[in-house]
Amino acid sequence: AKMEAEDDLQFTEFLKRNKRNINCLVDKEKNIRLKALKEFNKDLFDESNDAVISKFWRNHLLKPLVLIYDDKVEKLRELAIEITSKLIDRFELKDEAQVIISGVVARMDKIPFPEQSEEVRIEFLELLQKMLEKNSYQFVPQLSDVTVMISKILLDLNPDMKNKASNFCVSL
Repeated sequence: AKMEAEDDLQFTEFLKRNKRNINCLVDKEKNIRLKALKEFNKDLFDESNDAVISKFWRNHLLKPLVLIYDDKVEKLRELAIEITSKLIDRFELKDEAQVIISGVVARMDKIPFPEQSEEVRIEFLELLQKMLEKNSYQFVPQLSDVTVMISKILLDLNPDMKNKASNFCVSL
């Protein structure tokens, strides 16, 4: 119980320090969004208390971070994917997978792709592959949406994309 109380106190402090950056993720000014993402990319991984970061990620950061997947600025989308990927490396994949999968599918389920950057499409597919390897059961609720998205990706002219999509299909 003492450890839990200590975690709660550390979490409260971490949340206080980072609340402004969460709000900055939806700012109209791209430089403010970029600065917030860069700070998260540092602060989240400087903090050693997994319980604090896990709770913060799942309860406060996840949804604003996934909204950045739809940002007009490619650099911001790439940074959001990088942060998501690092957090998936660090923690078990639970219900947050549904939010992430929905965010990725929305960027790649139509032709022409809402996600215009070839590099970012590849990064999204690599993120899904990592999630699949971490916990394949998280794909079950959205399997039909994911398969429709993959069918579109397989029409991509980029051979690297087709290759990654094919490997993803095999893993799925």
